[in-house]
Amino acid sequence: MFKKTFIALSVGAALGSVNANAVTFDFTPNAWTTEGAELVKNFVVPDITVTLEAEYSKDDVITFEFNADVTGAFNPTIDVTLADPASGTMTLGFVSSSANTVTYRVTELSAAGATSISTDDATFTLTSATGSTNLVVGDQVRDASGLTATYSATTGISGLALDGTPAAVVDTQGTTVTTDDATKLVTFATQYATIAATSKLDGVIDVTATNERTLFTGGLATDEATISITETAATHDALTTGVTVSLAGDFTFLQDTVATTAGVQPAADVIYAELGGDRVQGTVSANADAVSFAFVTDTLGSVGIFFDNAPNVTAVTETTTKPTVIKRGPFTASFDVSYAPVKALYAEANTNTAPAATDYDTTSGTGTGDITSKSAGSVAAGEWTLNGASISVYSMPINNAAVTNYLYVTNSGSAGEVSMTATLADGTTVTAQDIATVGAKSITNITPMVEAALAGATGNRATVELTFNAPACNIVVSAAYNVAGDRLPLETSQTLDGSC
Repeated sequence: MFKKTFIALSVGAALGSVNANAVTFDFTPNAWTTEGAELVKNFVVPDITVTLEAEYSKDDVITFEFNADVTGAFNPTIDVTLADPASGTMTLGFVSSSANTVTYRVTELSAAGATSISTDDATFTLTSATGSTNLVVGDQVRDASGLTATYSATTGISGLALDGTPAAVVDTQGTTVTTDDATKLVTFATQYATIAATSKLDGVIDVTATNERTLFTGGLATDEATISITETAATHDALTTGVTVSLAGDFTFLQDTVATTAGVQPAADVIYAELGGDRVQGTVSANADAVSFAFVTDTLGSVGIFFDNAPNVTAVTETTTKPTVIKRGPFTASFDVSYAPVKALYAEANTNTAPAATDYDTTSGTGTGDITSKSAGSVAAGEWTLNGASISVYSMPINNAAVTNYLYVTNSGSAGEVSMTATLADGTTVTAQDIATVGAKSITNITPMVEAALAGATGNRATVELTFNAPACNIVVSAAYNVAGDRLPLETSQTLDGSC
């Protein structure tokens, strides 16, 4: 009786290859965050369990090739576990290695007694020799964004490809700790990348005479946002030591409480942030275009940002104070995280386990106090708007030298700025903030300002939405154009709906 291994070999030789099935792999990735791994000199190669899906014979050759140079020694002799262990024995013996490869040969394949023997579903594990650790060069692995490997098997007699190889060493069995497929043996993930605005600043500044732009609608002086930054989990990560949250926006309206100190020092609790119960008062930038909040922490999470205009007061007389006019505009929150990466020689001194506190390098950083610091990204954090007049002028002529436009604003209240958003014929928009100021109880020609803002626009018509820093019922827009001596009115949202 022919043994099964010999039958498979003869059939494969006749077909020109022995690729009836494809080998599979199982491993637990050596998982790092990019920040944690940035100094590490070498990474540990995880053990790779291989399941054969073809019939191997004595002297068949198996090679593992890595995309980085390997140091250390692989196990010189590998015992293979057959699907039916009682049917016989199979052994792999070390043949040779290069900078990034290791090769084995089937040195024994013996049946027990007269029974047949099959290598289909047999398993073995590629691991390091006793007393050695297999390491790959850190810079090479980082440059390649991870460690990958290829498995190749060939028949010993004819050198034909065997077992569906060459095959990428990919874990597709779903048996790792994450139950996810893994394409790399050493992996990297950005530790500080998940930033979101759970809630945003959304105050509507009340322009009525009662509140005079010092409060939001509803008589509120406060607004708040919640911005979160979470860490990507990995077996080996960086040690977080602090985070600075910056809120960019127009803060020129914040009052300075310490005239003898450079910059703006707001009153307590005008603008502050909280993280994990720790409250930090805001620090205003030199140009008052951002406020920052610095936390010393090893745990990130949701940061609450709070604003209260009530303490933001300016003296009107020696005995009277009132809150300051709030500036409208958008806000962006950004994060700078400080952290300590894992020490360069961590892998040489440790097994592939999570780093302890003493495994972090706090002396070679690029940030403040020898700690590494990096920007972790930004997110839109909301906008303060006005409840003032918003009036649209429909289909206003543009880019026509024969046409003269007329846009006049009658303002029966206090002075206010004018902003514009124009929608062109092709659907694109042109936005210009504070293009003009309409004086108190005045009639103002804003035609030159609007046309200047539209100087680079395309097309012949535009719908122009005008927003005023003034109550709606105080503003009336008159719109018309003159062509060939004929003066023609333009429809506005006021002429169409009849309301202020």
